[in-house]
Parts: sequence; structure tokens; C-alpha cells
Amino acid sequence: MGEGGRWAQLRGMSLFHSQMVEGAVFYNAETVYKLKCNWHVNVRACLGIMNYGNGGYFVHRELERAKVKAVIDAAIKYDIYVVVSFHYTGDTLYTREASEYFKELSYEYKGRWNMIYEIYNEAIHNNWYTLKQYHESAIRENDKDAVIICATPYYDQHISEAIKYPITNYYNIMYTLHFYASEQGVENLRKNVFYALELNFPLFVTEYGLTFGNGTGPVNKYETEKWWKMLDQFGIPYINWSVSNKRESSAALIPGSTSRNVDDYHYLTDSGSFVKEMLINKQPKPYGCSKWEEIVDDLISEIFPLNITIDE
Repeated sequence: MGEGGRWAQLRGMSLFHSQMVEGAVFYNAETVYKLKCNWHVNVRACLGIMNYGNGGYFVHRELERAKVKAVIDAAIKYDIYVVVSFHYTGDTLYTREASEYFKELSYEYKGRWNMIYEIYNEAIHNNWYTLKQYHESAIRENDKDAVIICATPYYDQHISEAIKYPITNYYNIMYTLHFYASEQGVENLRKNVFYALELNFPLFVTEYGLTFGNGTGPVNKYETEKWWKMLDQFGIPYINWSVSNKRESSAALIPGSTSRNVDDYHYLTDSGSFVKEMLINKQPKPYGCSKWEEIVDDLISEIFPLNITIDE
């Protein structure tokens, strides 16, 4: 549900790993504003936890927290949804670390309608029984009305067990689906997803690409449009990977780009240009993108600063 109880189909862009130099340059308010007003999107912030790139959350906790906080605060200021992802691919369960992080985060941002929590990015070999236990332990304590997105097995593609044995102790639960349009077997995956959607199983595509799963390969516009059509039919949210300048075909921007270039089509890759065109065509330009609307929003922010939560 969206703000005010209205159903909201979110379409957006995911930032890259926060600890990687190709992504970190976009973790700021300028990127969020331009994605909202020039791309018409919501955003996904990926807290990179592993020790690669520039270290990650487990090495530089305050640094990585500050990057994600900058995106969250900008999303609040500019009035769009933000998905906060505890972001890694692998089978090690960092239950304690995830629980602590989301406990702190949900306390700080309690009551903010635009906060969505993704408590695990991608597992590989873990089965649903293992993941379900993790999710039930890691779910935050403070923000009872926020949507929680829970990972499913095998790169968020094996959803059948989650359909049979869903998480029942909490409400506002959704389940992760990831797809990459150039991968083999994409048609069979789409059939399985269609079955799940017919059962009203609450899926959220927190990550998809037009390429192979490793970010390389051809940009498959034909298969991507098939996915968009089906997801739109059922009102399923979907977020494209990724806002980065990495030298790979899934990146939305060319190497060397920064947040200054997010609204400049000269800096878009083939994937970035194709996705942006879809987003602009499907979603109207949001409120708060004219100068007068910015002035009004700034006045509201002065009256209700970010550290104040109004309990209903």
C-alpha cells in the first residue's frame, strides 16, 4: 500500500553497491532529485556489506551507513519511496548484523511512509526453510507498518516454496524476485512468476537487468518488454539495476559519469536510455520538480525536520 492506503506500483532505479567506487559517487541528494524529476522514479539504496571495493559495511560501518542515510534523507525530502537493501549475494546468514542494522534504522525513521526494508539481497544455495528462519529473526522491531521484502532461494528466482509456506507472523510482507532478460530459461521463469501472480502472491522485483546476471552481454529489449507487460498487468513493483558508471552493459551511465550527469542523456548507456524512456512514458512527472514546488517543500521541511516523527 502507498501513502494514505492507496495501492502503489513502484517503478524505479537501484543504486549500485555502496562500497564500490562505480556506485558510491551516486549516493547523494543530487542523484535522488534527478532520478525523481528527470527519470520519474523511486530508488533503491544498497548497503554494501562485504569486504570488497572500498571495504563495505563490515569494515567501515559509519561510512557506509552515512551513504545510505544520505539517500534516505533525500528520498524523504523529495517525497519518494526508498528501498533499503542489506546487500550481498551469498549463503552466509548475517542475522545478528542485519537485525541490529534494521533495528537502528527503523527506530530512526519510524513512521516514515516511504521506507521499505529489504533484509537480504540474494541467496544462492540456501533453501526456503533456512531463509524463512532468517527473515523471521531479522525483521525490524520498531516500524510495524513498513513493507518488508524477503529474499527467496537461488538468486531470488525459486519462489515455489515461499508460496507454499509463507511468513505468517507478520503482515506487510513481500517476496523478492530478480530476473535478467538475457539469461537462458527466462521464459520458464516468467511462467512460474505468472502462476504466483495469479495466486496474488506479493512479489517485488527489487532488481532486474536487461543483460546477463553478471551485468555483461547484450541488452535484451524484447524480453525486457515482455517482463514489463506482465508486471504492469498485475501491478508488481520493479526496479532496474543499476545507477552506476561501471564498464558493463547493465550500468545506466557510461564510465566517468557522476551525479552531475544523471539527467544528461549524453551520458546514458543503451540500457539506461531504454529504461529511462519507459519510466518517463509510464509515470507522470512527480510533484516537487518545479521551482515553486521546491520552495513549498523547503518550507515544510523547516517546519517538520527529518528528525521529527508525527505519531498518529
